[in-house]
Amino acid sequence: MPIETLKKGILFGMKQNLMIQYVFPDYALPEEYASVIESIDNVKIYSIGCKPVTGISDDGETDVIVINSVSELEKHGDQLRDEDGDSDSSFLR
Repeated sequence: MPIETLKKGILFGMKQNLMIQYVFPDYALPEEYASVIESIDNVKIYSIGCKPVTGISDDGETDVIVINSVSELEKHGDQLRDEDGDSDSSFLR
């Protein structure tokens, strides 16, 4: 998506008082997207194992993690932690 389209979408969301939700791709985004993305409160949605966008200080702020397969869970399951840093995969049992 061109950065100007993203800016227009954010402006529309602000005018309509909408919560912005970003679904991040499995590939790196250009750095200039970081400041635009963080210009408004948002919900971050990443695929498990996906690296946060350069320039965005995620610090565990990922709101939603998408798991596409059991093999992804086995490979990246250590990313699922609760507030205390303990593994939080009990929902799978």
